[in-house]
Amino acid sequence: MGNRVPKSAQTIKSEIEERFGFFPPFFEPALETPRVLENLWQQTLSAYIENPWPALFKEKLAALLARYCSVPYCLICHSCSLVPLGLKAPEVLELLEQDLPKLGALEENIRYLDRQKLDGWPEAGSLLEEGILSSCVAIFTNQNSELAHRKLRSILTTENYDFLIAFIAYNQTCLTWAEAHPELSIEADVRVQMNLGELLEQEPALAKFFRNYSSVVEEQKLRRTASLQREHQELVEKERRSNARFHALQERLGRIENLLGIDSWHFELDGKSELSSQMPKLFERLQPEDHRLVTDAFNKAVKSGEMGDVRCNASGVRAVGWTVYDPDGKPKSFQCLAIKASKDSHP
Repeated sequence: MGNRVPKSAQTIKSEIEERFGFFPPFFEPALETPRVLENLWQQTLSAYIENPWPALFKEKLAALLARYCSVPYCLICHSCSLVPLGLKAPEVLELLEQDLPKLGALEENIRYLDRQKLDGWPEAGSLLEEGILSSCVAIFTNQNSELAHRKLRSILTTENYDFLIAFIAYNQTCLTWAEAHPELSIEADVRVQMNLGELLEQEPALAKFFRNYSSVVEEQKLRRTASLQREHQELVEKERRSNARFHALQERLGRIENLLGIDSWHFELDGKSELSSQMPKLFERLQPEDHRLVTDAFNKAVKSGEMGDVRCNASGVRAVGWTVYDPDGKPKSFQCLAIKASKDSHP
């Protein structure tokens, strides 16, 4: 494999022309470096052209993501590609003029996927498509990206999920390449030559959008940044008030526990199903002969989801524990109590 003879730039150029029907200006800066040209072409071939996601969905997503690029080449080319796929000029403008999503709205769109299960492809223009597009934007901008990945995995097949992530990554490469080569000629792209005139004729406001593209995107970014800052401050304040109430409740609970002879522990699980590494905190309250008894009972409780309840005769306590789960059903933490056993208490 290491002895493979590199293709010439002309050979790669011919392959590109054969698939596209023309040579997109996007590739022109790489003509002097065949290895780079081949790399860009292979990514385009696998992540874009041969990607099984519907062409209309891919062009919509590419246009949405292109708004994050300071060079308008990709935005205009993908906007023009939407025309032969059936999108009307006013719909293209509506797509491009969407405000960059606020944190709350983005999360709401992503959470819509909770109620969905997708066997094939999302219907064009549906709420499901909107939720998937929002999830892709979240991943691209690293806003709620962990939630977005999780939701997409839950509704897509492994193959379709992988192709979608590859397409997002490919767009990041394209936009970085475009910003590194602002001289890319929009007018020389055949997609623009064939469709831009029709777009502007049907929706003259698109001309203003493309002309003021840089300032429009910058204004959207500023509004979005300000909105995110406000939402972040609100979340911080909400968490501060919640923590204050929690600590006050904890303090009252501590006083009650002291009166009743109860000790409590809170162990983080982080998706794990074993408590052994954190048990020494509890062992300080128990006699050595009760350690194995409690460990087995509580690990069983974590795995089964049932309450662990065991009488520790040597320690004179009753140990009770239960698992707390996160919204996705994964073990988040384990709460346990050591209650001073009365003579008639039993497991």
